[in-house]
Parts: sequence; C-alpha cells; structure tokens
Amino acid sequence: MRVDVDRVLASEMGLTQQDVSGSVLVSLSSTSQVSPNFWVNPDNRVNYRVAVQTPEHRVNSVEALMNTPIISATAKPVPSQSSAGTAFTLPAQLLSNVADMSRANVPVVVNHYNIQPVFEVFATVQGRDLGGVSADIDRIVAEARKDLPRGSSIVVRGQVESMNSSFAGLAGGLVFAVLLVYLLMVVNFQSWLDPFIILTALPGALAESCGCCTSPRRRSACRP
Repeated sequence: MRVDVDRVLASEMGLTQQDVSGSVLVSLSSTSQVSPNFWVNPDNRVNYRVAVQTPEHRVNSVEALMNTPIISATAKPVPSQSSAGTAFTLPAQLLSNVADMSRANVPVVVNHYNIQPVFEVFATVQGRDLGGVSADIDRIVAEARKDLPRGSSIVVRGQVESMNSSFAGLAGGLVFAVLLVYLLMVVNFQSWLDPFIILTALPGALAESCGCCTSPRRRSACRP
C-alpha cells in the first residue's frame, strides 16, 4: 500500500510530512522505530525496551489504517472536561484527511551500496572452478550491459573480485621481478642483449625440464 500525503493540505492543518510518516510508523511498527525508550530494572540493572504500538487486530483493513490519528510533534496539550475531571489531550487529525492510499508494486527488499539503490543477484559455485564460472558470468554480464538503461550499471563483486585483484597483483609482481633480474644481469654482463637472450630462453628450458621429468619415456634419459 502506498500513502500519498497532500503536503499543502497537511500544512494548513499544522502538520508536516514527518508528522504523518511518524504517526503511521508508530502505529504499525511501534515507537521503537521513531523514539526508542528503555526502562532500567532497579533489581538487576538490565535495560528493557518500552514500545507502544496499535494492536494488529485493530488495523485489519484499509479503513482502519486510514483512521490512524496524526499528531503534530509541536502540538500542545488541550484541556478537556470529562466525568473523571479535566484531561489534557493532543489535537489530532485522521490520516484520511491529509492523505490518499493506493496499491502499488514495490520491491520486497531494498538494498543500497554507497547510498545508491541496488538489486543484488547471488550466485554460488558447485562442481566447477571459480575462474571458469567467472568467465561465463562475464560473458553474460557483457551481453546484459547492452540493454541497460542510462545511468545503470552491472558490477560483479564477491570472491571473484578478490580473485581478480589477487591475480592482477601477482602478475604485476612477476613482471617487476623479471625486470629487476634483467637490470641486475645487465649490470653484470655489461650488455643489454645477452641478458635478454638468457631470459627469453628460460621459459623454453623450464618447459623442456618439466616435460622431461614428467614423461615416462624421457624420465630414464633425464637420470644422471
């Protein structure tokens, strides 16, 4: 249900949008949502939350909800005579006098990331590696980005984001290490070409060594 408040009419009655929303929130969700109160037990010094709320069985229809009293936060008590004597009450207006109610379709759960509203889609991995699933998700996200409205974006977060950042840092570290070794070899050999030839030959030599040690046919030949 959506409540549309007529702010002009509410202001003429001395009410604000905050007064209307606060009164409805107190009636439906108790005073703990607006002004939380606590009572301290003098025996054990334990705090207990004290909340006031309209019983649920009394708000069982739209008409009952529209009869919710709206009280201004700056209203002053007005004395009134009754059989029990003089009583002080707060002037109130009914919700139906300042607002209209209509049905609307809204998300059940609303999430935010850096204040911006977001829709979260959760996915997990089962029977496959995280890298393969990440590649498939990236292809799906790339196709979905073409149909996004202006101002919207799709971001993949979670373990995939941590994995990609770790691999990027590892690749950068390896490149820096190779560059550092190359510069040290340049100083030792007093040449720019010889260290380059040695470094470019290392991957082939390493691959040949691994293949020789893992292949059954070459294992005997690799023995000293």
